[in-house]
Amino acid sequence: MAFQFNFTPDILDVSDDESQMGMSVEHNHADAPVKGTAANIPERPCQEFTLDLHRLPPALHLDPIVFHDNDHARAIYRRQLNDVKFQLAQEDTMLGEDQTDLHGPITPATAPVRYAQFLQQVESTDLISGEYEGGMKTWECSIDLLRYLAQHRNTLPLEGKRILELGCGSGLPSIFCLQETERAEVHLQDYNFEVVELITQPNVLANLLWSLPRPEGDSPVSVSLETHPEPTEAIGEAEKAPMANADKGKAPADAHDDGDESDDDGEMEVEEEDSDDDEPRLPTIHVTDRDQPALLARFTALTRRCRLFAGDWSKLAPYLAGSAPIEASGHQYDLILTSETIYSQASQLKLYAAIRALLRPGGVALIAAKSVYFGCDGNVHTFARLVEERGEFRLTTVATYGSHLRREVIRMEFL
Repeated sequence: MAFQFNFTPDILDVSDDESQMGMSVEHNHADAPVKGTAANIPERPCQEFTLDLHRLPPALHLDPIVFHDNDHARAIYRRQLNDVKFQLAQEDTMLGEDQTDLHGPITPATAPVRYAQFLQQVESTDLISGEYEGGMKTWECSIDLLRYLAQHRNTLPLEGKRILELGCGSGLPSIFCLQETERAEVHLQDYNFEVVELITQPNVLANLLWSLPRPEGDSPVSVSLETHPEPTEAIGEAEKAPMANADKGKAPADAHDDGDESDDDGEMEVEEEDSDDDEPRLPTIHVTDRDQPALLARFTALTRRCRLFAGDWSKLAPYLAGSAPIEASGHQYDLILTSETIYSQASQLKLYAAIRALLRPGGVALIAAKSVYFGCDGNVHTFARLVEERGEFRLTTVATYGSHLRREVIRMEFL
């Protein structure tokens, strides 16, 4: 099996300038139509998704979300929605002939049609009540949360903690937590199984298993994993890192040495693709078959501390309570992360109940949200009022972003 990762040039640099954040990240759930109503829609059961390298498509196109970590540029890569569309088109499904139930379980036989139908249903909207919660797109408050974690790692330690991201979508904050730790247990949850399969899992595996290069300017980079009958010359830096981002998101120092060869026991090589004289040549990193033992070791280590879930928030705690081993940690978490999930008061009630059930005493929940969601009945103020009325938690605004529409990171902890 061959995997190819292509990095597009539309890099997003996360800074305090809100105009930069508008390059390719979605701003407001209310900017696009919201379909449907939550009335009489049954709650989706919790489904656990098993990480599986073989469920990745033959090709992925990712672009970097660039943020600043201790004054150094760093990137986490995310899959683009257009790449999902391309994958489903390549699978040549016959839309309209198979009316697969969008609520039923996904099987290998029904997955192509199910995913194509799902994408066809959601591509023109950001929300469909009871059907879709916007997870196919990367929302800017998730990047605010990513930035906050990077800036406060000394006061909010992650190592050895149990961490949950609710409504994860692209999963950027969780990927950061996985990169930063070796022993933290990180779980990601999204409402839609399709989002977990098509967006969350590819993002997690790409960022955690392969040493992805730090972007330089707006240059695209192609990264491919191929099986060769004969070993090839390679760069040795990849062998030195036990995890893909052991150098905190930076590329190996010689990852752009124009294809120069290095020692024989490495597992990566860099070359430049042929192109016309008036076209810039595209650097390509090849991971050869000699990478497989190390790759599988990293994958096995990742599966021990990363779990993926889909379904309604109300179903997650009962599922975890029923599946968790008998141990002191039970099914609760030290840190719960969520972003762009309080845009409606109905969502706020469910989120509050989930945090109350899943956060351990002494734990912290971080909620990244816009102060106001135009056209929606939920915002930071209505959520604060809910928390105050219940009298169980303390809320503190710990960070603000945005020069026009204010965005906040809120810390929530038991009284």
